[in-house]
Amino acid sequence: MATAEELGIEIASVASGESWGCSPTDDDPAVRAKIVEFTRRALQVAKWLGTDAYLFVPSAVDVFFWRTAPWSPTTSATSARHAVGQLVPTAEKLGVKLGIENVWNKFLLSPLEMRDFIDSFGSTAVGSYFDAGNVLLTGYPSTGSRSWARGSCGSTSRTSGSPSERPAGFVDMLEGDLDFQAVRTALERIGYDGYATAEMLPYEPGRPEKTAAAMKKLFK
Repeated sequence: MATAEELGIEIASVASGESWGCSPTDDDPAVRAKIVEFTRRALQVAKWLGTDAYLFVPSAVDVFFWRTAPWSPTTSATSARHAVGQLVPTAEKLGVKLGIENVWNKFLLSPLEMRDFIDSFGSTAVGSYFDAGNVLLTGYPSTGSRSWARGSCGSTSRTSGSPSERPAGFVDMLEGDLDFQAVRTALERIGYDGYATAEMLPYEPGRPEKTAAAMKKLFK
């Protein structure tokens, strides 16, 4: 936190990939307990860093980059609700939101499913960490009554391709299929005035500068 202040930057959120390999939907109760305890500590770290949002993947029916047998949607939903329910008291106490991200996990595929999942906890400590690029696989990020324009806006974009090609189909901002201007307009219409996060993976020399230029162009 002190280092960030010295550099003149603000930490907008915290994320971890821990729940991919240590999933809240794992068949082993010990694994499920482990990720809940890890996330409790991560929420505390987010608080220490002066931010109020922690990106969380609560479940996965299937993960294309993780070699494991798929879980059923019903089992995933039950385990995910149990895990998040255990985390809500900590999140509320610390004032750090659990941002449920829409990812390529074949779980919470539509905005209505995401809404109902979040609302089921009855807590303002559970929200959405919205990745506009991820939506392109199964829906529309900015148009229609099923609009995904809620919560924080991730910046991943992708090129067209068959499902087998999509993992390698990510491109830099403003170079893919996503209409970022339409997403920005949708966010403005709902009165969103929070942060927009640029996801830069993998790191390459010059990519941060390129991404910063794209962000300035989009949000000038």
